Formats: sequence, C-alpha cells, structure tokens
Amino acid sequence: MSRERLKLLTPKSAPLERGSFSSQDITWEELAGALSKASPTANLFARICYAGDRRLMRRLEGRLLFDAINHRDTQDLIVRVGTLRALVRLSVVEVAVGRQFPVTDKDGPLDKVRLLKLSNSRAFYRKYASMYSFLRDRLSRLDEEVGRALSRDIFVT
Repeated sequence: MSRERLKLLTPKSAPLERGSFSSQDITWEELAGALSKASPTANLFARICYAGDRRLMRRLEGRLLFDAINHRDTQDLIVRVGTLRALVRLSVVEVAVGRQFPVTDKDGPLDKVRLLKLSNSRAFYRKYASMYSFLRDRLSRLDEEVGRALSRDIFVT
C-alpha cells in the first residue's frame, strides 16, 4: 500500500511534506481511524483507488452490483456481468484520475468503445450509458465521502 497516494488525497498537503517522515506525518492508525468513520463501501473504494489494493476490486464490484440492482433507475437494465465489471473498473480509474475518457477517440490511446470492446459508440449510448452514469455518480459520491472523512479527522488546521 502506498503511503504517498493517501497523503495526496487533499490539495492541502503542505504540512505533510511528501516523502519526509517528520513529527507532523500522518500514521496508518490515523488513516484507519478516519476511514472507519466512512461507510464500508467508501472505505473499500479508498483502499482500491488511493492505496492501490486491487485485490478488493471484486468486493467493490459486488457492492456496486447490489446497489444497481436495488436502485429504481437501473433495475430494468440488462448488462452482462463481464461488461459491468469493466464499467466499474473504468469508472474507478476515471474517478481516481479526475477526468473521463472519451467515448470514441481514434487518435488517442484509450476510449470507452475500445476498453469495453464494443462495435461502435452507438452501442455504448444505447446499452451502457445509463449504467455508466449511475456508477460514475455513485463512485464520485464515495470519493467525496472519503475526502470528508479524512478532512474531518486528519486534515484539520
């Protein structure tokens, strides 16, 4: 797990002095205490996204699948499990990076059509855009929850 990634969760990292181990350095105990006050799904998201613990991705996929099944806007959508897993991974990367990949981009290295192995952009909009939107919204809220939990306990002035 990368201590540096968790330190960079907030733009207000001046007293942490990345790479130093001063008396103001945050400890894993402080991080665990702060993240324990967030929801279990937000805690899981933070461990995957910021600490790089990819072993937990299946658990996050399961929780998001459960949320999608129980949400009124996504109950009627039919999405294959493999595609749903790819959508979750794509959404996690986009939230972590802070920007979205284009739907189609022939000149760029990555786009949603190639990552999801679709035939064209119409297939994305027709079948997966609403599920993708739901997942992005859910993960963005989890990211905000992690930020609030850490700012309450760790990043106070």
